[in-house]
Amino acid sequence: MLISPHMVLWGMPILVIYFPAWFVKPDYINDIYFNLIFTFGIIGSLIGSLIFKIPTLVDQNIYKEKIREFGYKTPILIIRFGAMVYFAFLILTIFFTISNSGGLASALKVGRVQAYLSGGILKGQTFQLLFILPKIMYYFYIGRKFEKKQYISAFLLVLTISVFYFFTANTRLPILFPIVAFSIIYLSMTVNKKLLPFLMPIFMISGVVIVFSFAVFASYLRTGTLSSFSNVTGDFFNAVFAHSLAQLKYYEWVHDLFLALSDGSIPYDYCKAWFYYGAISIFPRFLWPGKPITSTSNRLSESVMGITLGDGQLITTFSVFGEGFWQLSYVGALFSGFLLLAVYCIMIHLINKFRYANYWIVMLIINMAPFFRAEIPIPTFILNLIILSVLFVIKVNKRSNYSEINKS
Repeated sequence: MLISPHMVLWGMPILVIYFPAWFVKPDYINDIYFNLIFTFGIIGSLIGSLIFKIPTLVDQNIYKEKIREFGYKTPILIIRFGAMVYFAFLILTIFFTISNSGGLASALKVGRVQAYLSGGILKGQTFQLLFILPKIMYYFYIGRKFEKKQYISAFLLVLTISVFYFFTANTRLPILFPIVAFSIIYLSMTVNKKLLPFLMPIFMISGVVIVFSFAVFASYLRTGTLSSFSNVTGDFFNAVFAHSLAQLKYYEWVHDLFLALSDGSIPYDYCKAWFYYGAISIFPRFLWPGKPITSTSNRLSESVMGITLGDGQLITTFSVFGEGFWQLSYVGALFSGFLLLAVYCIMIHLINKFRYANYWIVMLIINMAPFFRAEIPIPTFILNLIILSVLFVIKVNKRSNYSEINKS
């Protein structure tokens, strides 16, 4: 597989913590007590990597001429119905977003980030929760297209997700993630496996360049300053570099958290983020109007950075190592990388029991990168366990060989 939770866990610290710290070289880079946070985080990540094996995609190699056993298969009628519901949701949302904005150009110029930070962040996500199961069925349907080698159909379904995020996402990366997931699976199924170790560095470097370049391009687009390509090509590479430095200040933000905890400005959280706030976050806010703020990033942005949620200021994230340090000091930092890897490996192991699950799994792994920058995704883990429980109830126990696969 071209990507795994282990790759994300080891790549993200280099990209967002160590490289920016080395490049900027702040004064506290020699502070041994501060840097022990990341040292313990890396040690915990190593322990996790030794315990949890790198997962593989079950239906990635189904076309080999050999008997291949599958686990559970969700009934195709349920997959098609759920996929149809989610596809209708995507299309109707795109249509009404454009219509309510007064046209295509106006829809692209809406300041979604500012609207979100100026009040939307305090609203519940109950409506979106209703479409979680149909979204998974949509992912299964894309996985089925891959299994049948219907790559064009799969790409069109994936492109619909990206277009949806293009008009609705508060951040830029979700727009690109669906297409990145498609590319990873497509390359895994079509490129000679013997060449993959040599091509991997090219794929990874290209991916980083594309992501940062896209982020800058999307900034121009969403602020309405992209009147023509000529007004961005001149300083585009400088803009990419400047944007990258502005977005990769996690080393400094964790230092702010370290100082706040060291001087007693804020107390330690003592695992509340992992065992309390993560659990209650799945309860709809309309059923619990007084539900406290549950996100680690939001809570720490208020207490460390002194902002108030909903006043239009940007939220700060402190990485899973910073969150771990907030939970249990250096012991928490040690446990954070281990816990992040455990959460994803457990989810992938359970999801891998179902046929057509490759696209769902790759999307999970890709979204692990933003979570590393912020916090352990306990709510996502709980919701996926709920979804998997439903899927296990409606499953069809199908042990199939190669000839049966071709008939399905």
